[in-house]
Order: sequence, then structure tokens, then C-alpha cells
Amino acid sequence: MNILWLLVIAWRYILQADITIQNPHDDDFYILPEGFQDAHPGDILKYREIPPKLSSLFFPIEVKKVWQFVISSEDSFGNPTAFISTIIEPYNSDPSKVLSYQTFEDAANLTCSPSFGMRYGAPPEIFTTQMEMTFIVLALKHGYFVNSPDYEGLSSAFMAGRRSGKHILDSIRAVLKSENITGIKSDAKVGLWGYSAGAISTGWAAVIQSTYAPELKPNLLGAAIGGFAPDFASMAKYLDGTFLSGLIPAALFGIANEYPIFGDIIAEHVNPKLAKDLQLGNSLCATPAALYYMAGNFLKGKDSFFPAGPDLLEHKVFKKILEANSISRIKNVPDIPMLVYNGQLDQVVPIQDVRDIYSKWCNNGIESLEYTEDMLNGHFSGIVFSAPAAWTWLQERFHGKEPVKGCSKTVRYFNLFYPNASYASKAYWGGIYDSMVKNKIGPNNHTTSMADFLKSRLFRLLF
Repeated sequence: MNILWLLVIAWRYILQADITIQNPHDDDFYILPEGFQDAHPGDILKYREIPPKLSSLFFPIEVKKVWQFVISSEDSFGNPTAFISTIIEPYNSDPSKVLSYQTFEDAANLTCSPSFGMRYGAPPEIFTTQMEMTFIVLALKHGYFVNSPDYEGLSSAFMAGRRSGKHILDSIRAVLKSENITGIKSDAKVGLWGYSAGAISTGWAAVIQSTYAPELKPNLLGAAIGGFAPDFASMAKYLDGTFLSGLIPAALFGIANEYPIFGDIIAEHVNPKLAKDLQLGNSLCATPAALYYMAGNFLKGKDSFFPAGPDLLEHKVFKKILEANSISRIKNVPDIPMLVYNGQLDQVVPIQDVRDIYSKWCNNGIESLEYTEDMLNGHFSGIVFSAPAAWTWLQERFHGKEPVKGCSKTVRYFNLFYPNASYASKAYWGGIYDSMVKNKIGPNNHTTSMADFLKSRLFRLLF
């Protein structure tokens, strides 16, 4: 499996060897514009059109147009700020339908932003965003516009929950104001989708929507979230010492980017011998961080990064900040229909945490919550094999089918067996095929047939 991923990354280096684009740290577009403090949340402060060729896991995808907006918003404390969002238009688009897709950036560095990672020519180490383009293509193939916000903001506040929710909602506000730029209708219907950290941020948007952006309720059809981690401290203990422990320093520095005092506590408690090693977590994107910190002990073991161990999570200020950024500690429930999907074998999220948030939201009166649990998939297989279930659920909302009333829980061997998911599975692989043969992405836009592809030189070269 590791060899396969190395081959994928090498292939992408070959594809983009002659392409270079500006890093966000060197790109003036990522600088807050003058007067941003006086704007209202959701205002478009500036925008640009970028080339309509985007990075994906295997092959670039060709779309009709791509814009990037700088959008006014707030941080966790209500202070004015701004962030970037990318809006993608497929060929033969439907301006009444928008999918807001939140990628799992999993990093505390602006270089790892989705708005940069999805651009053709971005370095392969921004692997997570490029992998998720295969799910974004699902919506584009059906003619939906896609909105993909940099929900961590310009300060890369990974795991700052309230901020991420505000940025997502403000990106939707901006998209619905953009008809003179994008053609998207102000009354367009919007679905939300996110996996892993993208699910956490999407969950926050759903939880705060009724108080932060109540006017969006008529537009919002619902949110699908998978690989969902409701509790930070629980997840950190679960990850510690595993092959995914690199998520811990990224999350710690992300929260420190929002709460400086949190960074002071980290500096005070880190093992002095490992302080430089820890600091690297502030600059690595998700994939390099996972490799660098693989099986690293942060809270347990003789030579852990934090000798205080799990007691660090009980530090009064540290604990208060972690709880403020854990959905499990928030009383609000989403005011829009929700689909939650997780695997019992998830290596990142304790499955009991997901069951607990399901029970909590149901007990607190959520109007519509469907939970589907997969017995045989983990975190990484789940993103692929549960995507058809999520897309099927979203499609049903866009087509006007009523969601469940109250709460519904189903346990399946595979979420691939979700009702009617086979069509979404076909569309998923069809999107990969379209990018491989350089079809322009959109409904009814297949310029190269499968028969033509099987006869092509590219097919013979690959197989």
C-alpha cells in the first residue's frame, strides 16, 4: 500500500513538473484588504478568476470556471477577519444548486490551504485536498456549483471549531450574493458535506447556523458528515502512539493560532529535548506530518513530548479551550437535516464518541438526524466506501425527498449497501474516468467514450 501511494505521488510530480504557482505566503491575494474591519460577514472583499484546471489525486480535472473570493468573517471571539473560498463551475451548470464541500486540511500552515492545494501545479504534499477532489467531481458531474472554503482562515486555525463554522456559513452567504460574478442564484439550494476534519467544521457550521446565520435556513438542505470527531481530548488520547499521531501537533498548533495562551501552555509543558521536533508540526501539511510523527508518543510513554501525560488535558485553561472547541460540549443541536456516517473500525475517532453525540442530539430534540454505522470500514477506507451513501443522501435532499423525522440509526456491514447508493458509486468512478481522459466535467459532457478510451494510446500505456 505504501508503494502504491509513493507511485501516485511520483506520477503527480511527473504530470505537474513544468507548472509552478505562487505559495499563499507569497501571494498578495491572501493578505487582508484595507477596510476589511468595516465589512459585514459574508461580504465579498475581492475576487479573482483562476485557470479552470484543478489538481486531483491521479489526473487534473477540467471545469468551466473557477473563482476565488476573499470573504469577510469573524474569528472565534467575534473579531473581524477574512478568509478565502474557491467556487467551481462545471460545464452545463445548474445555478440553483450548490454543494459546499469542506476538505480535511489537517494542518496549521497556510501553505496547506485547500484554495492552494486544489490548484493545478500545487505540490503533492498537499495530498489531502487533491484526494478529495474525486468527491467534489461527484457534484460537478451533476451540474452543481461547488464551494470549498478555507475554513481554518488566514491564520490556519486548525480545530478552532467556532471559527470554522463561521467561515463556512459566511462562504455560503458570499456565494448566494455572487450572481453577478458566478451566475449562482440568490435562492439556490445548498447542501454541505465534509469528512474527518471537514466533518468537524461542517458540524460546527450546522450547530451555530441558527444563531450566527439564521437567514440561511431556507437555502440549506442539510449536511452529510463522516469520520466525525466530536471530542478533541478523547480523539487525542485515541491517536497517541499510533501511525496517525501526527494529527496531534497539527491540532495543538492550530488551536494555538487562535488562542495564543494555548501556545504558551504547550511551550511550558513540552519536553525540552523534543521542543524543536514538536515545532515542526506548525509547518508540515497532513501527509508529511503523518510520516514524520508516525507512532509518536505525545501523552504517554517514557520519552513522550509532554511528560505531564494525560494530565496536560486536565490543565484548567488547556481543558477549557479544548472543551470550547469540541462539539460534544456544546448544548446547541443542528437546525438542519443531518446525515452522520462512521465506521466501527475508525482509527482516528472512537466510535463511542459518535454514538454519544447521536444520543445527545436526539435527546436534545434535533428534528432530523440519520446515523449509518459501517461495521467493516475504518477512517481511510470509509471515506471512499461511504461516499456513495453521503452523495445519495444529499441527492435526495436536492431532489426534494423528505429526510427522516426525528432520529434514525442503522448498522450495516458496509455503507456501500446504503439504499440506492449504487448509482452514486458509478458516478464516482465515472468522475475519475472523466478526469483521466480529459473530459470536461459536467452533466452530458462526455467527449471521449469508454470504447474510445480502451482503444487509446493512454490505455495501452497504463495497462
